[in-house]
Amino acid sequence: MAGIINKYVPMRLEFWLIIGLLAACDSGEKPAVARMSRESAAGFRLLRQDRPGEALALLQRAAEKDPTSMEVHYNMGVAHTRLKEYPKAIAAFGCAVELAPENPDAHFALGIALGVEHRQRDAVKQAPLLK
Repeated sequence: MAGIINKYVPMRLEFWLIIGLLAACDSGEKPAVARMSRESAAGFRLLRQDRPGEALALLQRAAEKDPTSMEVHYNMGVAHTRLKEYPKAIAAFGCAVELAPENPDAHFALGIALGVEHRQRDAVKQAPLLK
């Protein structure tokens, strides 16, 4: 029985990660585009159009120009998630958390991505940081 449950847990976590990230992208809240670089804004638009590969290329250039942008790293995590590149998503969300430790969305996304990679102990550490 435990084998059956474990078989479906990653799929369920992946489902909730994608649902949560889609909700964040479509919540009606737009990032402050005026302070975003051209590449970052274009990458965000491509994410909303469900074109994560193209978005990622622009977001990586944006990160080279402004490595301290939480939004860029968060959006890179979203792109990696949509491409099912979870270790890279964890790294990007981890950078977002380091840059903006007060941001609950970054902690939530990092926690879910860690769970998808079967790192529940690490994922649980993000929960107290959600407010």
